[in-house]
Amino acid sequence: MSTVVAPVTAATDVRHALAAGQFGLVFQPQIHLATGQVVGFEALLRWHHPQRGVLAPSEFLPDIERCGLAADVARWVIEQGVLQLRAWEDLGHRGLQMAVNVPVSVFNDDGITVLLQDLLARHEISGNQIELELTERTLTDALPAVVQNLQALRRQGIAVAIDDFGTGYSNLRQLAGLPLDCLKIDLSIVQGVVTDPSDAMVARMTCEIARALKLRIVVEGVETEGQLQFFSNLRCELAQGFFFARPMEAADTMAMLASGRAFAPAAPQLAVGERHLLLLDDEPNILRSLRRVFRGQPWTVHVAHTPDEAFELLARHPVGVVMSDQRMPLMRGTDFLAKVKRLYPDTVRIVLSGYTELQSVTEAINEGAIYKFLTKPWNDTQLNEEIEQAFRQFEMVADTQRLQRRLREINKQLESRLLQNEERLQREEAALDVTHEALGVVPVPILGVDANGMIAISNAAADMLLGGGVSLVGEHVGDVLPEHGDSRFDSLHHGTRQVRIAGTTYEVRCNDLGAASRGMGTVITLIQGANA
Repeated sequence: MSTVVAPVTAATDVRHALAAGQFGLVFQPQIHLATGQVVGFEALLRWHHPQRGVLAPSEFLPDIERCGLAADVARWVIEQGVLQLRAWEDLGHRGLQMAVNVPVSVFNDDGITVLLQDLLARHEISGNQIELELTERTLTDALPAVVQNLQALRRQGIAVAIDDFGTGYSNLRQLAGLPLDCLKIDLSIVQGVVTDPSDAMVARMTCEIARALKLRIVVEGVETEGQLQFFSNLRCELAQGFFFARPMEAADTMAMLASGRAFAPAAPQLAVGERHLLLLDDEPNILRSLRRVFRGQPWTVHVAHTPDEAFELLARHPVGVVMSDQRMPLMRGTDFLAKVKRLYPDTVRIVLSGYTELQSVTEAINEGAIYKFLTKPWNDTQLNEEIEQAFRQFEMVADTQRLQRRLREINKQLESRLLQNEERLQREEAALDVTHEALGVVPVPILGVDANGMIAISNAAADMLLGGGVSLVGEHVGDVLPEHGDSRFDSLHHGTRQVRIAGTTYEVRCNDLGAASRGMGTVITLIQGANA
């Protein structure tokens, strides 16, 4: 008879496990998608239970929290994580980051904060090498004291990540108010991005939200090359999952780092002129025949026997044209192409079938799911011409989109320049207003004269002295200044001269503009009694 072991409920079990060394950490590498380099690890807790075997956190953490011992376990995890970072550093693997899952409840007081700061100082680990992961559900309900403690840690360089994003109910306003540095997309979303248009849409929106909030993006649970390519195309920074490596013991991480192992980065986006054709048919003979038809054509052919294979290929390669059989055991071709349209709306989609299901085909055409319906058997020459035309259609749309993006970029640049010019004009207008106001209160008569001798600026003192209080702007300087010797305006450019106005002697001083500015003309000042 098998024995049913009850869940962990006693605090003494947890304390005994800590004392007996039953808890352990395994580490899953985190990969930089652009380079394929290992940049850090996530520490994952395991309980080597003497009766129940190795337990994952989901099997015992809820019970530990109910026992009130979550803080004790969290302290142990943090301490072991920092010690492991120190061990990597000692072997020359500098700057690796350690992501640690911590229940949000342990930050209700500053005990964990003090412990973490002490550990980092004692083991000479930089704060930016630690990332604390808290789940979305708990972080959005965090008390003010928790938020304050997390903010204090962030000031020390320690990063805070929201884990399992997409499984909770946070909104944009809540996220913007939380002390966050990183957003981790939950594996439940990652697993569906290649085949489920809804998951793909959620993933794209999540990345846009993260970038709007200036958060780093880590993708959890990557298991296929298609998923990797999908998130690389979205410019996500880091990823982890079985596609790279399963969680491993500390000794295995040492071996991986010592080997200098790097993972191949995702493929670049479609290059201009590159053509990829995807064929889906459940009959291998048909696929072989189609390969023969397209042999020698300037496009790369990918073949799939099932819709799942086709979706994976679509995620991995920049496919422009998709051609599918209609009658397949798992999914009708029109249904498959309808999903392709939602996932990759720019692809050109074709049905190739020996069976005409008028209603489904008509619906697909009306909904825009397919571009053409071709029948079996086919004419090789005509089929090549149809595919060529489909690629031209795809490339025409791509060219239009590139042009639209370029126009948007140019418009942004023009808007930026116009804004800069507008700001510069506003500054110049403000400076001119200040200049006019300053000239107005100067008690010395001042005139600004253009190259033709016309007065462009006159202050109040000049208007009162030479115009009886009436503005002199627009008058010729030769008509305003009293004649004395050579009264031509040209003579004002050479030294000074004296004039008498209303029985008072004034020295006329001229200063030409343009030596240190874009100004053209002359500034004339009248100094009362100078050299009289």
